[in-house]
Amino acid sequence: GGSFIPLSELLRIGHLRGIRSIVPQNVASEPEGTTRYAFASVLVTFEDGKSYGGSADSSIRNTDDVFALYPVCMAENRALARALRFGLGINMCSKEEISSKTITNAITDPTTSIQAAQISAIKNICKKHIPFRTSIF
Repeated sequence: GGSFIPLSELLRIGHLRGIRSIVPQNVASEPEGTTRYAFASVLVTFEDGKSYGGSADSSIRNTDDVFALYPVCMAENRALARALRFGLGINMCSKEEISSKTITNAITDPTTSIQAAQISAIKNICKKHIPFRTSIF
């Protein structure tokens, strides 16, 4: 085990600092065999105008059983926790980001293919943040 901070505490601290907005940026959900996979990105903006983003995924492979039924919600909660941690300068994982399955069943095979939802989310992020150019000159 280790020390983790709950999302509820990150939100409480964030509101004390002054959260202006919390905006989901990308949410993708696709079947993954007989289970579901979800990816989410969240942007948190504080009263000082600074914004911080977080991204996360969720599937039956990395989420404890009770919460594995809700992969979109878990992915959004994890992404929100990451964005808040980045914005608040907190260098520890949230409880929502870690599950017992993450530690015991992590896939470490470097030849494993990236999931279609991850590809889609990356493309959407790039479209929003990198203008298309027909030439590099």
